[in-house]
Amino acid sequence: MAYIGQEPGLGVAERYIFTASGGETTVTADDDGLSIGYTVNQVSVYLNGVKLVLGTDFTATNGSTITFIGDSPDLVASDVVEVIALSSFSPAD
Repeated sequence: MAYIGQEPGLGVAERYIFTASGGETTVTADDDGLSIGYTVNQVSVYLNGVKLVLGTDFTATNGSTITFIGDSPDLVASDVVEVIALSSFSPAD
C-alpha cells in the first residue's frame, strides 16, 4: 500500500505574522513574540499579501531571520509580513 501523507523528512507548515512599526529590515519573530524557525530553502514570505522572491526581495539563510533586500528594504508602518515555513524533523522527533 502506498504511503498517504506528508513526504518523509518534512515537518508541518508554520505560519508567522509580523506587523511592522516602520523601518525594520529584518524579521525574527511574529507579533506574539514567537521566534521564526524555518529550514533554509523551504520558506515563503509574503508582504501585504504579495509573495516575495527569495534572493531578489529577501534572504533567508540561517533558519531564524528574514532579511529584506532590494531597492527599498525598509518596511513601513502597518506592513504585514507573513512567513510560511516548513520545518524538518527526524523520526525521533
